[in-house]
Amino acid sequence: MWRLFVINLSGFFFRKKVRVAVYEALNTNDIMEGMPLFKPCFKRLFEIVMIFAQDMPNNQPGFSTKSWLAKIAMQNVDTIVSIEKAKR
Repeated sequence: MWRLFVINLSGFFFRKKVRVAVYEALNTNDIMEGMPLFKPCFKRLFEIVMIFAQDMPNNQPGFSTKSWLAKIAMQNVDTIVSIEKAKR
């Protein structure tokens, strides 16, 4: 029972790290919370980061999950914003 709780809790923290990376990537591209583009861009970028996060390297010296997720989000944010703007 405790093991199940720990696994669920670790997944919660990982998803939070992904949300923070996506939020910061959108903010650096001037897509702020409350803007009409924010919600669809956030959802799409979150999905993309989660897909790429499955291939994340583990247990490497100097590896940072936060920086890895931020890098993925920053590499894809321009494309996502362009696609969402084109839909409107």
